[in-house]
Amino acid sequence: MTELTRVVLRYQRGQCGLHEVFRQTAPLIYSYPVRSRRGTEDDSGEFLLYYYRRLVRLLHRYQYRTNISFDAYLHTSLRYQYATFTKRRAAAMECHENPDLDSALGGEHQLYHDPRLQPQSGVLQKPGMLLERMHTLCGSATMRLASLRRRMAILVLMNAGTILPEEIALCSTAAGIETAELTRMVDTLRQQMNQRSQRAAMLRRRRNRAFVELFVLQQRLQRSCDPTEQKLLHSYCERSHTKLEATRRQLSQVRCQPMHREIAELLGIPVGSVHSSISAMRRLFRSPSTSPQVLDVPRPCVLRLPHDRPVSNQQHPQDTRDTTDRARDNLPDPGRSWHHVLS
Repeated sequence: MTELTRVVLRYQRGQCGLHEVFRQTAPLIYSYPVRSRRGTEDDSGEFLLYYYRRLVRLLHRYQYRTNISFDAYLHTSLRYQYATFTKRRAAAMECHENPDLDSALGGEHQLYHDPRLQPQSGVLQKPGMLLERMHTLCGSATMRLASLRRRMAILVLMNAGTILPEEIALCSTAAGIETAELTRMVDTLRQQMNQRSQRAAMLRRRRNRAFVELFVLQQRLQRSCDPTEQKLLHSYCERSHTKLEATRRQLSQVRCQPMHREIAELLGIPVGSVHSSISAMRRLFRSPSTSPQVLDVPRPCVLRLPHDRPVSNQQHPQDTRDTTDRARDNLPDPGRSWHHVLS
């Protein structure tokens, strides 16, 4: 067992800190570009800073075996990580030297300003500035212009239900799509969302009727003293409960927001690209360095990622549900109460 392997095992058992592991691994990481004859001394410092963020994950993944030391495990990881490092750095340099990127991020900012739009409207007035921050603050820092534009288009289509026409016009240039074409995509998604919303409303009414029916049966069962009637009501409760659960399951499967598959079909890209783009943007905007103050985005920002829950200053937000849903919440849950009644 090598000395480095012994230190790593002590770190995994909590007997030493990360600084001791880093003190022994830093010379190996720093000298790797020169030792492998794939880089220069100038690349060593940048690669050390690049690899340091991945060291903790590497330490937790390592499992000691008698024939595999941590030195060999580290060398294999350095080989693959340095190849990724060089590719990303070359892509970043190529992206900075692209004149289209300079015009999209720096030369067209004045085109996004419209004095008729008020800051209180919450309109994203400078998509170019948002693209610039996405390029400089993202984890990989190697996104090309086409990838930036595709992510902006996905972000706009994910907010098809709430985005305004003037906001579509502002974001069309940053997304690299004509305003008319982007508007057509948004209208297509809205039609599909409306169809699913109608089905969700129908299932919601069916769920409420099944809920009330089950609640009435439970009350009758609770007041009944006849064993024959109790047995009959018991079977009715089971049937109503099955209907209620089936309706709830169908309602949970209805998506009232744009689906990734629909966005992929409109943009002509694989569904996996939509998944990865949304995950990358969610990590970007949730990091402390990309807060709305850093991004210079007017608040409230109308473009939101899926599963984001905006924070409200109101302690008790207004209840916008219909009367049936509010009345249903005041009733006991049949899924729990009818078992208690029958026991």
